[in-house]
Amino acid sequence: MKLSLSRARSHNLRARGKGCLLLSLGVVLPFAVALNFLAAAVSEKTVAEYLGKEGAESLKLFLSPVRGFWSAVPEDYVVYALATLTMLTAALIAAARWMSRPKATMSRY
Repeated sequence: MKLSLSRARSHNLRARGKGCLLLSLGVVLPFAVALNFLAAAVSEKTVAEYLGKEGAESLKLFLSPVRGFWSAVPEDYVVYALATLTMLTAALIAAARWMSRPKATMSRY
C-alpha cells in the first residue's frame, strides 16, 4: 500500500513537471512571436527609448531565434506558418493538460 502511494506521488510530481514545462512552452512561443511583430513594427530608436540600450539589446538577443525563423519563411507562406504556430501552441497546451493528469493518492474504502 505504501509503495503504491509513493509511486502515485512520484508520478504526480513528474506529471505536474511535464505539464508545467509544456504549458510554459505553449505560452512563451506565441508571446515571443507577438513580441517580435511588435518590435519589428516600431523603430529601434523607440525600443531603445522605452527599454534602454541594455534592454533593447536583451530583447534583440531574446528574439533572434524568432527573427531567424521568420526570415527563413517565404512571404507567400507567412499565413501558413502562423496557422502552424497556432496549431502547435494549441497542441502544446492540450498536451500539457493531458500529461499533467494526476493519479489518485487517497482512496476511500
